Amino acid sequence: MEKLDKLIPRAVKVLKKYGIVENNIYPGQFNGYISSFGAAINQSGLLPAVVFFAKDERAEDKRSHLLRVIRDLLDEDDNPQESTIQYTPMDMYEYIKNVSEEGRSMMNMMEQKIILRATAVKLALRLFQKKNDHGEN
Repeated sequence: MEKLDKLIPRAVKVLKKYGIVENNIYPGQFNGYISSFGAAINQSGLLPAVVFFAKDERAEDKRSHLLRVIRDLLDEDDNPQESTIQYTPMDMYEYIKNVSEEGRSMMNMMEQKIILRATAVKLALRLFQKKNDHGEN
């Protein structure tokens, strides 16, 4: 299994690429998105969790960005060059759906890869300052 110390620097780049981290500040609610993503996987399974996170209910919600970041990190596994592709939440859904068709053991491996990347994102965010809901740092 991959090491977090290799994934964290990649996560930092991807967080900046998608504009989640700007001027070394990130939206505070992003911590909650990551925590609830792990819980959703444990409770419902990987594909239902991805479906839930794929659509933002309100304009200020940005939970779908988490899927974009994780999908980008998965892409770097297949293509180590820095990607210029901007993924959508549906790209993550299609990716997981295709893996699910390969069987349960592949889904288990994919679930572990995704959880590891979500952990790397959570740790990468600790390098930056959190902006709380009231716009204060």
